[in-house]
Amino acid sequence: MEQRVLGGRYLLKDKVGTGGMATVYRAQDQVLDRTVAVKIMLPQYAGDATFAARFKQEAQAAAGLSSPYIVGVYDWGKDGDTYYIVMEYLRGTDLKSGIKSHGALDPKKVAQIGSQISSALSVAHKHEIIHRDIKPQNIMVLPDGNIKVMDFGIARAKNSHLTQDNNVLGTAHYVSPEQTRGQDLGPTSDIYSLGVVMYECATGRVPFDGDDAISVALKQVNELPIPPSQINSGVDATLSASSSSAWRRTRQTASRPPKSFVRCSTATCRAVPSTSRSPRASSVPPASWAPPRLASFPIRRAPWCVPSRA
Repeated sequence: MEQRVLGGRYLLKDKVGTGGMATVYRAQDQVLDRTVAVKIMLPQYAGDATFAARFKQEAQAAAGLSSPYIVGVYDWGKDGDTYYIVMEYLRGTDLKSGIKSHGALDPKKVAQIGSQISSALSVAHKHEIIHRDIKPQNIMVLPDGNIKVMDFGIARAKNSHLTQDNNVLGTAHYVSPEQTRGQDLGPTSDIYSLGVVMYECATGRVPFDGDDAISVALKQVNELPIPPSQINSGVDATLSASSSSAWRRTRQTASRPPKSFVRCSTATCRAVPSTSRSPRASSVPPASWAPPRLASFPIRRAPWCVPSRA
């Protein structure tokens, strides 16, 4: 591609992925001499005032979040008719690809992932930011085994005027019942989605499935999931209770950061023994699961904050 420099600073190198709202490039920060990821709004949205405001809000909101488990946002700007966001460039693979490749994860690893996502959400919720789209596709697993939460592309600050619409966003398998109904969202909506993610990590499948988004949404509203231990006997009761607490929490009216869920997941991480054998042992990777060798755990080419389609 023809070399292009955004904001007189960011030299675009190659495209690494395209999502529903933006394209992401690997780029070189010519001022600080470092590799970064640059997210550029798609042309069809750049001229839309609502989408442009949402895109700018994403950058401003995410830049204010400081956590080792949230992807870092360095800068944002406008170049001509294009808006862009500059983020840290990550190597790793998204959690969804890991589950597809390995199946159910070791319970101790599930607890660790749940605890780190909870910590990230706690930081966001303190800033009155609801992610709205927590799912494995938006969780990056780094080579050291830790995670980072990506894609605040549809996150909304509670006090922003952009929260007044009732669009049901996100992926049907992971959204909370109140999000399905188009109701006001709080921190508990993210915690529900986290519970679904932990369930999928522990069992290798989502708790509710169907032929289309509507049937899945109806199950989310009207049914309770099969306990994870009935699907994977290697799931400890402590971990099962931790995941189930996310569903119970969505039925509470209070909106508060998930501190107790963090403590529960952390305690689970200590309490759950590493499972080496189960009826699905061949699909359960060890407790130290991570992509230490990139060749053995392929990197998807769109991992940097791209709103993914499930």
